[in-house]
Amino acid sequence: ATLENLSSGSKFRAYHTEYLNDPNEGKRIMSLLDSYNLGQRYPGWTPLKEQSSGVFLVSFISNSNDSLPMWSQYGGQYAGCCLEFDPSAIPYELYDVIYDEDIFKGYLEAIFQILDEYKISLSEDKISIDVQSDPVFLFAQDILNFIRYLYKDPAFKNEQEVRLLIFGDLRSAYAEDKIRPGESFPRIFKEINLPRLDEHIATSPISIQRIYLGPKVYKPNWVKISLVQRTYPASRIKKSAVEL
Repeated sequence: ATLENLSSGSKFRAYHTEYLNDPNEGKRIMSLLDSYNLGQRYPGWTPLKEQSSGVFLVSFISNSNDSLPMWSQYGGQYAGCCLEFDPSAIPYELYDVIYDEDIFKGYLEAIFQILDEYKISLSEDKISIDVQSDPVFLFAQDILNFIRYLYKDPAFKNEQEVRLLIFGDLRSAYAEDKIRPGESFPRIFKEINLPRLDEHIATSPISIQRIYLGPKVYKPNWVKISLVQRTYPASRIKKSAVEL
């Protein structure tokens, strides 16, 4: 359905991070923050405060476009597709997911060092602030709420995931047309503007560098001719070489 929608002119979607499969997504940072004694360091400051804005995410896999484990976990049980994009053509910042705790702690320590230096400079000038409303501390909150989704369990390291993350107001997000089975509300998302095959036509298909069809895609040649009809070059469409 995703490929059919993108090839017919729909925009790419970034879904809210609450929908991520791993229940520990965004939570691994909490135990690390506890080790920095932030309550004593910055009294009254809440580093991961809930906000009306949310983080919306698109995940990309950088290590393989035709991997058996990836087809099994993320390829619709081998009947889906893998879309390859040119990173340089994506008009958003892409971030490598971090799987090493020491590397991630290095980023945290850099943030807290900046806050420490900021507090010292204010103290020297005898300036008092409210850490809950001070713009520097609010910005640090935003950064922490952002990078919490760039730290994952080392067990997923083989995926070498790259993520596109954006902040977005929940109240201006879009909702899916239908409620998914077993869920109570339609999922919400933000639209991402990716390059199109013809930039002069708003409903032109999304530009995709390569389209790999899964090992169990039904009638792959039917899919291919439909994509060619929608102006994708036949040379960009490949059938997975994975044998099942």
